[in-house]
Amino acid sequence: MFKNIGQTRSAFTMAEILIAMSIIGVIAALTIPQILGNTSGRSHKIMLQKAYATLSQTLRIAQTKLDYNMSDVDRIINKTGTGAPAVELQLSVENLLTKTMDITKLDKTSHPFAGKLLTISDSDAKLSRASTETATGAAIDASKDYGGAIFETREGVYYIFPDKKKIAEEGCTKDSPCLAYIDVNGIEPPNMLITCANDSNTGYWKYWKESGDDDTKWHDYYSGTTKKGACTIDAMRINDVFPVLIYGATVIPALNAVDAALADHS
Repeated sequence: MFKNIGQTRSAFTMAEILIAMSIIGVIAALTIPQILGNTSGRSHKIMLQKAYATLSQTLRIAQTKLDYNMSDVDRIINKTGTGAPAVELQLSVENLLTKTMDITKLDKTSHPFAGKLLTISDSDAKLSRASTETATGAAIDASKDYGGAIFETREGVYYIFPDKKKIAEEGCTKDSPCLAYIDVNGIEPPNMLITCANDSNTGYWKYWKESGDDDTKWHDYYSGTTKKGACTIDAMRINDVFPVLIYGATVIPALNAVDAALADHS
């Protein structure tokens, strides 16, 4: 019998294995959240682009084929058929959405928003940020008694209208547009507005009548009287709630962060 003299076997010690595992754990803790955040951000952006396009196309088709848009409310159409009695159809934004889209009106008027939302003034249609950090429910303006109207698509996207009465009776005109939130994943968190990578650049559309001018004009993204800078989107900050303004058959982003997300097809 022969023995290998002078040969030894080398192996990692337990301490070395533990150190290596600790390093791997630290790297994973630093990188995995970013990877998941980037993936989630891309998913939210794709869903936004689809939901925005669906809403815009639906309104344009309704206006072209039905001669009806979201500013037409309180109008009755008398439809008659041969040998059939007259049928009265009440036109409303609510009817338009439920009858022309694959969408369901939910039997609830609240939604778990978080973070600063937008409010829209009834007098001059100006947008502004909510004064509090958090707001609960689709009825952003607590002085209104109408609650909100929430519609859900088959894909789980929510179209949320803070003012239910406006879409049921008043309509969405350029003088008085409707504020709506597109929540691309329904009640799933974070339920927060999208922002620019530089939050100070997150501005909103302003709309008012110039002094001495009867014409109404849209203005670029502002906060107060300060025009906001160019918005870039950080994939880690692409949240799931995207506000838009609607009037007639037109949909426009309410925040420049929404505008940037729609334009980014990377």
